[in-house]
Amino acid sequence: MASVTLGALATDLANVAASKAAGRLAEAAFGPAQERELKALLGESIRALLDGLTRSGELAEDPDYVSGLRTKLSNFFSSEEVAYALVSVAVDSEPLPVGRLREIYEGRGYDPGAFPVTFERAMETCALHLARRIREEASAPEHPLHNFVEISKLYGLEGMVSETLRRTEPSGPKADELERASWTRCRRRWTTLGVAPDEAEILARNPAVGAPGPDVREQLGRPVNVIAAEAGSGKSLLLDRLMQRAIVRYRDEEYAPLPVFIDVARVRGELREAVVHGTRSLGRPEEVGAAVFLDGLEEAGRSEAGRLLEEAHYLPDVWPSTTVVVAGRPLQELEEEKEHGDPIELPELTAAETASLIRRFSGDDRVLDALLHGLPESVRKAVRRPLFATLVGLNMRNNYGRDARSVGELLSHLVERALKKSGEAVELKELRDLAVAVTDSASGRVRAGDVGTWTQVGRMRATGLVHEVDGTLRFSLQILSEWFAAQALELGEVDAEELASDFGRLERWRYPLVMAVSNFGYERVSRIFGPLVRAAPAFASQVADAAFDRYGSAEGGPADDAAVVTARLREAMGAWVEGLGPLAPLFAPIREDGSLGTLAITGSIWEPGMGKYAWYAGEVDLPDVVPYSRVVDSELKYGIPQRTYVVGRQASWPWGRTFKDLRGDLEKALKKRTLPAVTPMLAREAAWRTAKDLLHKEKRRSRYSDEPIALEEIETLFDECGVWDGGWIWRPPPRTSLRPVIYGASHLVEEVRRLRDSGESEMASPAPIEDRTLDEARRAMGNDDTMYTWDWYSEGRLLERARILVQETLHAYAKVAETLVPALRPHMPMAATLPGRIVGYLDVRSDTERREPLVSWYVEPLPPGYRNTSEISLETRPEAARPGLWEEYDARASYLRPKIAALRPQAAGWLAPVTEQLHSGQLFDSTPVTKTCRHLLWDDLRYAKWVTSMNPWTI
Repeated sequence: MASVTLGALATDLANVAASKAAGRLAEAAFGPAQERELKALLGESIRALLDGLTRSGELAEDPDYVSGLRTKLSNFFSSEEVAYALVSVAVDSEPLPVGRLREIYEGRGYDPGAFPVTFERAMETCALHLARRIREEASAPEHPLHNFVEISKLYGLEGMVSETLRRTEPSGPKADELERASWTRCRRRWTTLGVAPDEAEILARNPAVGAPGPDVREQLGRPVNVIAAEAGSGKSLLLDRLMQRAIVRYRDEEYAPLPVFIDVARVRGELREAVVHGTRSLGRPEEVGAAVFLDGLEEAGRSEAGRLLEEAHYLPDVWPSTTVVVAGRPLQELEEEKEHGDPIELPELTAAETASLIRRFSGDDRVLDALLHGLPESVRKAVRRPLFATLVGLNMRNNYGRDARSVGELLSHLVERALKKSGEAVELKELRDLAVAVTDSASGRVRAGDVGTWTQVGRMRATGLVHEVDGTLRFSLQILSEWFAAQALELGEVDAEELASDFGRLERWRYPLVMAVSNFGYERVSRIFGPLVRAAPAFASQVADAAFDRYGSAEGGPADDAAVVTARLREAMGAWVEGLGPLAPLFAPIREDGSLGTLAITGSIWEPGMGKYAWYAGEVDLPDVVPYSRVVDSELKYGIPQRTYVVGRQASWPWGRTFKDLRGDLEKALKKRTLPAVTPMLAREAAWRTAKDLLHKEKRRSRYSDEPIALEEIETLFDECGVWDGGWIWRPPPRTSLRPVIYGASHLVEEVRRLRDSGESEMASPAPIEDRTLDEARRAMGNDDTMYTWDWYSEGRLLERARILVQETLHAYAKVAETLVPALRPHMPMAATLPGRIVGYLDVRSDTERREPLVSWYVEPLPPGYRNTSEISLETRPEAARPGLWEEYDARASYLRPKIAALRPQAAGWLAPVTEQLHSGQLFDSTPVTKTCRHLLWDDLRYAKWVTSMNPWTI
C-alpha cells in the first residue's frame, strides 16, 4: 500500500513539474513522445526522492505525514523555477541549484529540516537518479530522447553528484543508535499518555510532528538558545526533533557537530564533561564541535540551573561550531537570560493545529468548536498546548463508550498528567492558598504580597506553574488553578457551607467543585456537595451534570454493600428534595407530610455492586426502607419507576444517580402535567382549553375554532357530569384505548361562575382572535395558493395579541418562578433576570416573501421590587435597513451587560442577556400564555441541567 501511495504521489508531482516547465520543453523541441518519456523518468526520480523523505517508505504508513508531504511538494514543484531546474538536469545536464531550491522551499513557509534526511541530500538523490536514468534510456538509438540530450554531459553530471553524495555518506550505526534512542524517548512520551504502542511508534518516527514552527526556527540561530515553556507545550518533543535534525546533519555532512541529548537530572559535575561523555563514540567535540540539547532544566533546582546555564554559554566560546539548546519550564534563571537574548517562547497551537491534533487521536473529523462543545473555557485554553490537545483527543476516542470520563474526571486527568514531573510541588500548601485566592479574584491574579512571603513566592515560582508579572501572581494555566482549588476543597481549607450560600462566588468555583465531586471519596464529596445541593440546587445540578459520567460506569474494585448503598441513596435524595423546595412535590418521592418516601431496594446475590430499587410515596404507611419485593410484587407498583443501580466508578455516584433519576422524572412530569394557574390569565386559559377539549369530545365541536362558547352549552355538560363542585370529569375511553379520558374541571367551573356573575352569556378566547373576513384574508394571500392562520389577522390585531401575550407571559412566568421554583431561580437565566422590562417588536412584513409573524424581544433587568413591564412595537423598517441577527444581538448585549453587572451582581459571572423569539406556534396557540410560559420554564431548567431534551413547547 505504501509503495502504491508513493508511486501515485511521484506521478502527480512529475506531471505538475512537467506542466510548469512546458515552456522549456518547447524550447528544446520536445514532442509528445519525448514529454511522455521525460515524465515517466522524472516520476521515477521523484519516487527516489520520496523514498528518502519517507525513510524508505516507512513514514508512508502515516497518512498525516503523506498528506502533508503531498501538500508541500505539490506547492513546491508548482514553482516554475523549481520545474525548470528539474527539467534542466535532463535537457541541459545542469546540476540542481540545491541552495536556491532550499530558499524557495523555505520561502513558501515550509521547514526543510522536517525530513529524515537533509533537504540537500534528498534533492541530490533525485538529480542523480534522473541523470542516470536519462543517460541509460537515451543511449539506445531508438529511444525518443536519443537525439535530445548529451550523453557525455550526463556522464559528467552523474559523476559529480555521485561524488557529492559519497562524501556525505551516512556515518553508520553510531548515528543510527542515537536516532533510535531519540525515537524511543518520543515514543515513551506518547505511550505514557495512553497512545497505543504502534501509533506511538509512527508518531515518534514522523519528523513533522512536534517540529519547530517558522517563528521558533527564526530564533534558533544563536549559539545558545533557551526554550522556556510551561508544562504541556511540547518543549521536550521539540528538543528531540532538533536532536534528530542534528543527527541527520551529522550523518549526511562532513565535519558536522556531534549531536548529544542530555537529561539535566543525569548531569553529574560539569556540563562539558557530560557532553564529552555523551559523544565519546562519535568523535572529539573539541575538534568538530557539538550540538547539545539539554532537557528539564527546572529539575536541577535554581542554583544548579544557574550554573548549567553559565556553562552552556561557555561551551560555544571554547569549541568550534558548537550550539546549545536548553529547555525548561519558566524559572527566574531562564528569565534572566534576557542579557543573552530573550528566551524562546513556544507559541500556542493555532486553531487548525489544535483541531488536527485532536482529530488525529479522537478519530473525529468535526470542526474544532464541535469537538470542544460542552467543555469549559479552561480546557479550550489548555488544548492550545500539544499535551492537552493529545489527552483531550484520546479521551474523545472513548467518549461514546461505557467508560467515558465525565468533564470533571477529564479536568483532573489533564492536570495530573501535566504535573507528573512536579514532584512534591503539588503538595505545597502555598499553591492551594494561591489557587483559592486566584479563584476568588475577578482577574485571575493576586498581589504576590497577599499570598505569601518572599520565600514562599519564590518556592511557588520555582515549580514553573506560577508566573509573576508586575508584582502579581497567576497560574500558567487556568486549569491548574482550578485543580489546586479543588484540593483545597478536599482538605477543608474552604468552608463549603459559606461557599454554597455566596452565589456571587459560586460561579468562579464551578470547575473546582466539578473536579471535587468527580474524583473525591463519598464522605468528602457529601461534606462539600451536600450544602450546595440544599442551598443552590440549580447550580448543583450543573456541577453534577459535568461531574458524573454519562452511564455511571461500574466500579472495578470492591463494591459497596447494599446497606451502604441504601444509606447513601437516601441521604443524597433527601438533600436534593430539600433543595428543590416547592417544585419537589410535582415529581419527587415525597409523602403528603413532606417527608422523603420509602426506598424499596435489594442487592444482587450473583453480581455484587448491582441491585434494583424503587421509591414509594403513596398512601400506604411503610418504613423508610423495605425490601424491593414489598413494592414491586404488590399493587403498590403501579405508576412507580423501577430502576437498576450499579455501584459506580466514582465514589460519589449516589449523588449522580439520584440527580439523574429526578431529572428524568421532572421531564416526564412537565410534559404530562399542567402548570399551576398562578395568575388569572393562566386560569382563564386552563378553563378555555378544558372547554374546547370537552366540547370536541362530547359535541364534535372543532378543536381549532376560537369562536365564543355559549355558557349554557358548558353548563349542560356540567349537569350531565355532576361536577359543579369542581374536581374531575371522567369520560369513557375512546374506541382506540382502554384508558378513560379525564378532565380537570376546577378552573372551568370557576370561570363559568365568574362569567355568570358578571352578566356574560358566552366564554370567549382569553387572547384576541382573528378579525378579517374571508375576502380580506384572500387579499392578504396575494398570489399564494396557501392561506395561513395569520392571514386572518390584521396588523393591528396581531400587535394587540402579541402585546397581551408578552405582558401576560411575563407576569405569569415571574409568578411561576416565585412560587414553583424559588430555590432554582437564582441560577436560571430568565428567572434570574426578573423583574425586568421586555422590549421587542412584531415583524409581519417581508419585502420579498410571505412569512410567519415573529415577535423578537430582549429583557432589560430592573431593580428588585420593580414591576415587570413590556413594550412591543410594530417593525416598520425595510428589510435592507434591519441589522443581521448577530449584529442585533451584539448591540443589545453591549447595552444590557452593564445593567446586569450593576443590578444582578451575584449572577454577573454567568448571566447573559436574555433574548427570545416567539413564532407562530406560540403566537397562535389557543392558550398562548400557558404555552410560552412553559417554553420559558423549560429553557431555564435546561440551562440548569434539570431537563436535557429539546423544548417540546417551541413548535
